[in-house]
Amino acid sequence: MKLLQSNSPRPEAPQCATIGFFDGVHLGHRALLRQLGEKASLLHQQTMAITFANHPQRFFHPERPFYLLTPKEEKEELLGTVALDHCLMLKFDAELKSLTSAEFLKLLHDGFNVQTLLIGYDHHFGSDREHGFEYYREVGEQLGVQVLHGKCQEVESDIVSSSMIRRCLTNGEVEHAATLLGRPYTLRGMVVKGQQLGRSIGFPTANLNVAEDKLIPGDGVYAARVRVGERWFDGMLNIGNNPTVGNTYRSVEVHIINLNADLYDQVLEIAFVAKIRDEQRFASLDELKAQIARDKQFVVQHAKNIND
Repeated sequence: MKLLQSNSPRPEAPQCATIGFFDGVHLGHRALLRQLGEKASLLHQQTMAITFANHPQRFFHPERPFYLLTPKEEKEELLGTVALDHCLMLKFDAELKSLTSAEFLKLLHDGFNVQTLLIGYDHHFGSDREHGFEYYREVGEQLGVQVLHGKCQEVESDIVSSSMIRRCLTNGEVEHAATLLGRPYTLRGMVVKGQQLGRSIGFPTANLNVAEDKLIPGDGVYAARVRVGERWFDGMLNIGNNPTVGNTYRSVEVHIINLNADLYDQVLEIAFVAKIRDEQRFASLDELKAQIARDKQFVVQHAKNIND
């Protein structure tokens, strides 16, 4: 997959493109991209995914917190696992915002040789967002762009969407989120120094510094898989303020089972498996330690069931 930007040379081959933010590159996105590949093959065109480096929400409402399933670099990696010829990564700015749907289609045709545009079942674009598919089709016809409608993807009677997955994760429903994503949700972060409380009670943890625009699931204790280098381990992940010891900040820390190593400054990847329980305050560190031991047993048993 070749990555293109707004100033990239116009591809020589005709492009069959689709457009979206593709946050999460979930099953709905992958279904649309499969349809794109099938249509491109029939038309003898190359495939192009058109997306944005920054979410439009952040442009329109910079004062509001908005967290992503896949920040830009992670999204590029996931799109790279799909059979695409090109990924056009545009910056959503005032100039792009001002384009009407007809002007945007002309930009794609003239600047990037897009001759076919497959759009999602509910997708709208351009400053004149009141228009819909029939208008896009008519304008495209005038410009030399065939505009086609993609089919929606349902999983367990749910129409898959990034917003639904965000809601699942915020509520701690990581297993349902994984069903909609087609894979476990993951976090990456560098290991930084923490309070080292876990070490003092026999459960050392690695504290992760996660990208500030990455969505972190709701507070609680989770069973997880942890990638250290090229190896994967079972782990217990805690997200929250550690109320038993009165932390005033939210942390992401993981106890890695069957690994005793200095991990400072290493980047770990965490894959969510299941939520064990909500975060809670314990009357003493001994009570906390006993509960963590039970949590560990849950993780070990859960991992055993998966492997069996």
